[in-house]
Amino acid sequence: MKKFRLLLLFVFCVANSLTYGQVLPQLPDTTQTDILPKPNRYPLGIGILLGVGPSSFGYVTGYSNMHELLDRQDISRANLVAMYTLGSMIRWKRTSFMLMTSRSVSGLSGDFIPSNERRFRVRQELRFVGFEAGYSLLEKQNRLLSLTAGIGFAGYLLKPEQYSDQATLVDFNALGNRPIDNITVPTLIHESTVGQIGIIWGSQTGKHKASMDVQLRLNYQFGFGKVAWQANNALALNAPFDRVGIFQFSALWAIQQNFDRLKRK
Repeated sequence: MKKFRLLLLFVFCVANSLTYGQVLPQLPDTTQTDILPKPNRYPLGIGILLGVGPSSFGYVTGYSNMHELLDRQDISRANLVAMYTLGSMIRWKRTSFMLMTSRSVSGLSGDFIPSNERRFRVRQELRFVGFEAGYSLLEKQNRLLSLTAGIGFAGYLLKPEQYSDQATLVDFNALGNRPIDNITVPTLIHESTVGQIGIIWGSQTGKHKASMDVQLRLNYQFGFGKVAWQANNALALNAPFDRVGIFQFSALWAIQQNFDRLKRK
């Protein structure tokens, strides 16, 4: 009887192990990076590039002949100019195409230098509009590094002014009559077709349906040849010839809407 009970207990243990001892299915490893959004999850993107306020700076390295002419005449100017930048873009996988425009902050550039009883100042303005294409060399999970190249049109405007510190009478009923000691030179203009190369470092924009990230951009604009300066609404004599050379650094918001045009696997 005792042996029968032991045998019955053994059979019960075997049956119980067969019923509840099944192997559970293996759970996926949640530490794998496959569950994270892929950098190129959304291959197509359309967006804008926006600078909040004067978020770009242009550093003038070209125009050496005009700058030497100003220096010889004791007219000061600034090499670093604050700028506004705006652009639109379309991206397909690693390739992007951008239409960019920049313009300097009017009235903030220039300087004052005493010369006898008169002072001289020059107001500077930089303008640029162009098309560029970029290719992403490095695409990490959260960062990208792209090289860009393009072509555009650059304008550099100088407004020299000569005036006196002496107090003068201002008649508000005759504002069109300028004082004799106030001499204004016509705006000097240099316009030229330019090439542009650059580099972009920013956040990955193809992971989500919509994104808003910061891009840091460094561009160099260069002229293909020397172009003569012109005077606005006036004949120009002894005008110098100059080549464009401008470095531009920008911190822009990249606001992008992404679309999935690839077949899901």
